[in-house]
Amino acid sequence: MKDLISRSNLKKIDPAAEKLKATQPMSIYFNTTLLEGQNDYPYSCYSVGQKVVFGADPNTSVQCTTPDNENCYLYCTEEDIQTAELSQFIQNNILNLAQNYLQQLFSVASDGPQSVGLNPGYPTCRDNIPLPSQYMSPRGSLPSGINTIIYVLARPILQNANISDSTLANGGPCNFDVYFQEKGSSTIIGLGRPKVVTINLNPSMISSFIGSTAFQTTALYKLVLHEIFHGLGFTDIYFRYYLAYTSSGSQIDNNAIATFTYDGYNANSQNFTDTREGLTMELVSQAFSSQFGCYPNANEGYTQYSPLYYFSELGGDSSHWAANVFYDEIMMPFSNPNSVVSNLTLAVFNSFFFYNVNYQMAEQMEWGRNMGCEFIAQCSSQNWRSYFSSPYSQNQMCTGSRYGKGISNVVEYYEDLPTEYQYFTTPTWGGDRYYLDYCPVYLTFTDYCTDESLPVNTTIREQRCSNCRCFEYLEDSNQPVEDLSLACWPASCSSTGQLSILANGQEIICNTPGEIVAVGDIGVLCPVDYDFCTPTSIPFNPTPVPTVPPVLPCNLDDNCGQTASGSATASTVTSSGLTEDTSTSTSTSSTPTGDSTTYVPLTVTTGSNTQISVLSSLSVTVSVSTSNPCSKFYASTGFIAGGEPGPFICSGIKSSLISPTLIILLFIFTFLIYIQ
Repeated sequence: MKDLISRSNLKKIDPAAEKLKATQPMSIYFNTTLLEGQNDYPYSCYSVGQKVVFGADPNTSVQCTTPDNENCYLYCTEEDIQTAELSQFIQNNILNLAQNYLQQLFSVASDGPQSVGLNPGYPTCRDNIPLPSQYMSPRGSLPSGINTIIYVLARPILQNANISDSTLANGGPCNFDVYFQEKGSSTIIGLGRPKVVTINLNPSMISSFIGSTAFQTTALYKLVLHEIFHGLGFTDIYFRYYLAYTSSGSQIDNNAIATFTYDGYNANSQNFTDTREGLTMELVSQAFSSQFGCYPNANEGYTQYSPLYYFSELGGDSSHWAANVFYDEIMMPFSNPNSVVSNLTLAVFNSFFFYNVNYQMAEQMEWGRNMGCEFIAQCSSQNWRSYFSSPYSQNQMCTGSRYGKGISNVVEYYEDLPTEYQYFTTPTWGGDRYYLDYCPVYLTFTDYCTDESLPVNTTIREQRCSNCRCFEYLEDSNQPVEDLSLACWPASCSSTGQLSILANGQEIICNTPGEIVAVGDIGVLCPVDYDFCTPTSIPFNPTPVPTVPPVLPCNLDDNCGQTASGSATASTVTSSGLTEDTSTSTSTSSTPTGDSTTYVPLTVTTGSNTQISVLSSLSVTVSVSTSNPCSKFYASTGFIAGGEPGPFICSGIKSSLISPTLIILLFIFTFLIYIQ
């Protein structure tokens, strides 16, 4: 990635001003060409024993031995084969759902009738996926109406020998602009919106979803969203090359990842220092505090930064939420069929200058909700309370977020766990999931209350449904509390904000956590450490999102079309400062050349009165002088570096092109190569 950045042409930018332009729904094109026929040979498997290549060299003679091999090959097994059935399943059952969801979730900047072109510094994606030359700037552009392309692949994935879990999929950004912003005497580098994304679904893992239940198909859909989110910017490189702003609009440091330490004690009273990483983004901090009921303390880093997952055996980057803190979040590092797109992930995307997000699409994360700062700080029986499982407690309990009937994951290891992961006085005891930092909890991987295909206990009128949750109960309301059974029942919130459970065919209201409510012959235990009904908080947005400027009517009888668009020739910027260029040229063939040339695209809308609107934070002034009614434009987008000069065209006019006089004053833009 650093090598790619070094080959990119930098463009100056004002993040706060660009944020105002993100008003158009994201328009996505899923490119599935490489899922058809044998179009992805030799990178996908089409027959058993075929050589499949990993890396950019299709003729490599090196056999793969580790996941770190960049150019190597293996032989395809039956499980690796990309079948037509798999391709159709992905396209028919997953991609349409993802497309509809993403287009409602994200708004991006409008680039006029055609989307701006791709960065020519990135001519290929992944391993030898060439991007069409007609999409490349400065002369090319994306297809009309499209602003994001997602390539979908079904290639085998090298498995990591250091972990027992298999990799289901991966994804990442592929083509984006690289920007700079001046901060005092220094220049800050940041990444622009990903315009091309790739996601790869491992056939050996994904093929099992074909013909699966609705619950399993939804789980795959969430997995695909997870990988797309990586491609759209939820990734280590975007956190470290981050152009941001505070609520007052001022620039902050562009590395959004902070490293901090936590000093604690294990179950044997041994002191340890744990080094962690977390996101510093302002909106994320607000969502983080609201989720856990933990507010920033300047002396405690874990209360200020939303923790990221860092595991050296997985490559060492910080592209996921910490799994033990965010177990139900879609961007934690391992697949969870009940994962949710929470306000925390949406706050990350809304922190980027190139997106505005629709917070109405957020889902509530029930894991850890209002559990306090202690829950974030350290897993322990005191801090995690009912989430914590022990060899001395009941083996079966509901999971922390109550999506399923859990089983204690405590196991005994052959040697002592690291000091910071010793949660019992016996140092070889711990949870069986390394990505949860070996924290002992109740987990399920099959018995979900939200899976409607599973059997139910009809004697207690058990149900499985999307809003069903796990609850403990006593088969006899007079029996000891230690003898609990588990059931799935619908959960909702009463008009007064209390948890309501439809248990054994009757609605009960839980007013007091831990109380036992008799329902017929059984007694239902009202859950503790479970906040189901607190409304989801929406982070404060430091940049108000404007509405899309209206199309003004052309009410004169001149055959004028409703819209007009084009770009003015640019000022030539010299080292001495600003210059102005008054141009009436309508030629599309003459293009200024040289590194000192800047282009200034404008999108305009016809109106009955001369109206020019320029964002006040940009030093741009536009004036119009012409007798033709069609040249009365409404300029709505300010300016963007990297366009091409050309004429203004009033659609609907059959006569010659219109040549209004434009006077443009602009900041100096520099054409730079950043070397790293």
